[in-house]
Amino acid sequence: MALTMTDLFAGAGGSSTGATTAGVTVKIAANHWPTAIETHQANHPDTDHDCADISQVDPRRYPRTDILWASPSCTHHSRAQGKRQGGRLALWDREPTTLSELIELEPDRSRATMHDVVRFAEHHHYETILVENVPEVEEWPLFPHWLAMLTDGLGYHYRRVILNAADARLYGEPVPQSRTRWFGILTRHPVTLPQWTTGARIGIADHLDPDPGPRLDSKPRAAATMARIDATLSRYPDAGRWIVSYYGASRVGKPATEPIGTLTTRDRHAVVTEIDGVLHYRMMNRAEQARAMGFPADYRWCGTGSDITKQIGNAVVPAAARDLVSAVIGAMA
Repeated sequence: MALTMTDLFAGAGGSSTGATTAGVTVKIAANHWPTAIETHQANHPDTDHDCADISQVDPRRYPRTDILWASPSCTHHSRAQGKRQGGRLALWDREPTTLSELIELEPDRSRATMHDVVRFAEHHHYETILVENVPEVEEWPLFPHWLAMLTDGLGYHYRRVILNAADARLYGEPVPQSRTRWFGILTRHPVTLPQWTTGARIGIADHLDPDPGPRLDSKPRAAATMARIDATLSRYPDAGRWIVSYYGASRVGKPATEPIGTLTTRDRHAVVTEIDGVLHYRMMNRAEQARAMGFPADYRWCGTGSDITKQIGNAVVPAAARDLVSAVIGAMA
């Protein structure tokens, strides 16, 4: 009988897609955004769905499963926010010792979603818990207390995995995207997990449509855009096709023979193509974004174009979920 999984903060279904590829049955998926739930349901019709704010859900409403996958919000853990969250513990007279105190001292909703993992684990006593977030989550002042609730409090054994999706190749193909995430693996008994190592990474080129887009000189371009393109072509003059970030800290793009950078919730990457000495320029389309994440070609997306980009950028890379779940299943066998 296949192992079963609960997918909290499931989004459009990247984690569920990876888990089902690993042979797991996803019993229930929950998320607060109706459009993401609609997408998840269109692609995982045999899974029960709950459109809800997880913090308001009584864990008793959900069935117990073998595995809990949770992807709490990473918004205020990421350095992309342009600020750091350290130093807050010094403001408190004493360290929190209970879950209720942790939640009371953590008013920011996006970080407080981490506590929902503890609530569900306390009630259901899952055999395995997999939590996904950005690596900076370990710099969260409450991270040691959150982890202690699960280990010292509930008896789980913790393994830390930092995995770039471009290296998730132990149980299938990796993706043409450099996207690094922290995974907390919590098991009832100590397990030995395999090692993910950096190998030859696949480029985005074969996942792009052939359409080069309009000529670069067909209309005026922003100075910052032209500066990025010039810097990219200067560094990689013979690539023929390049990926350039439309915004962000990066000032130089990459040849399309390399993995694309991390996809975000907004249109970010442009494709520059040289044909007979003439440069063409366009933004990546939704289908290319989905392929860069490793979603199946027939995956159905709901909502507007910006909704789809947001769902893709928020998603767990299916290949990463496939590798992590497969590794845990193998270690438990």
